[in-house]
Amino acid sequence: MTARPAHSAFPPSAMHRLVGCAGSHHLSKLYPEREDSPEAMEGTAAHWVCAELLHGRRVEVGTLTPNGIAVTEDMIEGAEMYVDTVPEELIKVCHIEEPIDIPRIHPDCFGTPDLWHYTKQTIHVTDYKFGHSYVEVSENMQLIAYAAGILDYLNVDDQHTFVNFTIVQPRCFHRDGPVRSWSCRASDLRAQINFMNMAVSKVLLGKGDCTPGAWCNHCPATHACEALQKSTQAAFDFIASPVPSEMPIEVKGRYLAKVQQAMTMLKAIEGGLEEELEAAIRSGSSVPGYELRPGQGRVNWNKPGAEIAALGDMFGVDFRKEAFVTPTQAKALLKKNGVDESVISAYSERKSGELKLVKSDMHKLKQVFTNYKEQ
Repeated sequence: MTARPAHSAFPPSAMHRLVGCAGSHHLSKLYPEREDSPEAMEGTAAHWVCAELLHGRRVEVGTLTPNGIAVTEDMIEGAEMYVDTVPEELIKVCHIEEPIDIPRIHPDCFGTPDLWHYTKQTIHVTDYKFGHSYVEVSENMQLIAYAAGILDYLNVDDQHTFVNFTIVQPRCFHRDGPVRSWSCRASDLRAQINFMNMAVSKVLLGKGDCTPGAWCNHCPATHACEALQKSTQAAFDFIASPVPSEMPIEVKGRYLAKVQQAMTMLKAIEGGLEEELEAAIRSGSSVPGYELRPGQGRVNWNKPGAEIAALGDMFGVDFRKEAFVTPTQAKALLKKNGVDESVISAYSERKSGELKLVKSDMHKLKQVFTNYKEQ
């Protein structure tokens, strides 16, 4: 049996973008996503925590994951939420982080579902997203691609098989909640699978044109896409154009749709440019008007554990859990007990967060140069 390559030629995670914009396949190869970006590394670490808990292994805050990221309380709480979606009696029969071939889309298409299991003629696919941006579970192309591969793996009939998709997203605060599901008969997925198959065919025939849309937000080549650049120029013109203040309600609806489309285009190219400029500054280049500045990190204890425990005991509050509560949680406990929580400040500190690209404060720069001239 031929070994799989390191990366799928047509990965399920890119299917939403590929169906909307076949041209993104070629451009994405020229500008691949950074696997060492803070977001990507954090996501990989969070998935490792999930896998450990599913296998019954305990993980502590501060443990270093295989990719060198320290485990946070958010990761553990998110993983616990993820594990809770799977009935305990089924965990032993779950397929966890197992690659699966998806020949219905293309022989070189394969992916790695976070978790799936098959019971009572129903395929359950559960995906974990640690990011903040909302991910729609209904008709999710990535999950449907996984289901296509699982159907072939099980060799079951589409007509008599159901599929239940679940997305667990602990850090996305949405009205539908952090755990969202969508179910259908497997045969109902044929249209989406055909769309993915046709998108791959376009790429292989060299007919893939770039088509800007919502999928641009997660494309690594936005900064180099001529079609998107032209769309954003049109967005600039649209925003600057004079619009009558009084419009019929149906016209307002269409106008809002155009505004939202323009904002989507601008947001996509903003993300691509930010990533490019951030990389340039990190490599030593100077970018006029921009700099890297540390964000606000998590508040951590700066005293020994015994001293933290004694502090809580002094005020009749237990700061111990399996590990110590966080400083923020300690403040909440003290406040609940009618104690001034400001005492925690002497026992904790907020370290700098990840460097982020921000606009330079030109007013401060002028002050610096003015002071320099006066010396």
